Amino acid sequence: MRSVALLRGINVGGHNMVKMPILTSIVESIGAIDVSTYLQSGNVLLDSPMVAPVLDRTLEAAFAEALGFDVPVVTRSHVAMAGIARSHPFATSSGDERSLHVVFLSEQPSEEAVGSLAVPEGCADRLILDGAEVYLDLENAGRTKLTLAWLERQLGVRGTQRNWRTTCTVAELLSR
Repeated sequence: MRSVALLRGINVGGHNMVKMPILTSIVESIGAIDVSTYLQSGNVLLDSPMVAPVLDRTLEAAFAEALGFDVPVVTRSHVAMAGIARSHPFATSSGDERSLHVVFLSEQPSEEAVGSLAVPEGCADRLILDGAEVYLDLENAGRTKLTLAWLERQLGVRGTQRNWRTTCTVAELLSR
């Protein structure tokens, strides 16, 4: 199945620097085919018969062994990414797509966590949780209280974040 592996913390801020041919080689080592990358920040497009949770864990183990550090992975199928790219709830009201982001969660959070999720008081940013995605509209992403770390603590699951342009581009690349 055509999918994207969204890697967290690769080539960000000078940390966990990995060249794309090395990432491609590691992904191919688990039996994936038609592997390519988009940008230098850990968007790996691939074909694999493995389903998301198995693919995530297999890639994480392969990266840890080959690179010597942990690389959290969240995968989405081409079908899921196409749906996500069509459904950002703030895409029409924001006016500035640069403020739009998506957090891809490793799994759906518990009902209890979902029920207690609320934007902190005094925060002008907005969020909507839909299944295993958190759609964000961030006025100032660099100063938001709705950080990935905050969301992970609130929801009790890990994730990785992409801006809207990257999300849409990856969805388009997967559809080819």
